Amino acid sequence: MRMIIRSLLLSLALLGCAETVSAAPKDPKTKPTPTTFKIDVHRMIPMAYRSRSLDPGYSVEVRNDSLICYLPYVGQNYTANPVGGVQLDFAVPIHSREQREGRKGSQVIRFRCADGAAAYEFLITLWPNGRADVDVMPVTAQRISYDGKVVTE
Repeated sequence: MRMIIRSLLLSLALLGCAETVSAAPKDPKTKPTPTTFKIDVHRMIPMAYRSRSLDPGYSVEVRNDSLICYLPYVGQNYTANPVGGVQLDFAVPIHSREQREGRKGSQVIRFRCADGAAAYEFLITLWPNGRADVDVMPVTAQRISYDGKVVTE
């Protein structure tokens, strides 16, 4: 008798969980997770140098599974072959993308990519007010951060 009651309670609990999962996307408060966005970068914050405002035209664009990056780079290289030279200018596929909800309603996106022999890890934070923070961590060079604004079309 106890076994029957336990199995009934378990099936009711599973049925209740299934209904709440199917109702979750219909909730108007849930935000869609961005897979395609463009960030116009207006400020660069190197690790060992002072921050600088940038001219218009620098951007980071994520299109589903690819990255189009056009950013200036200032920092120390740890190998004889400099990373990206003076600029990070490439269009490459994205590997191992992770996306999660951040603090204060932000979306945090972390992924890796490689341009030839240089490998990078990007950490992008999209804020609800349209601001964006971009951290670029080259494997063989110093980390650099950027501030920008998400472009709405």
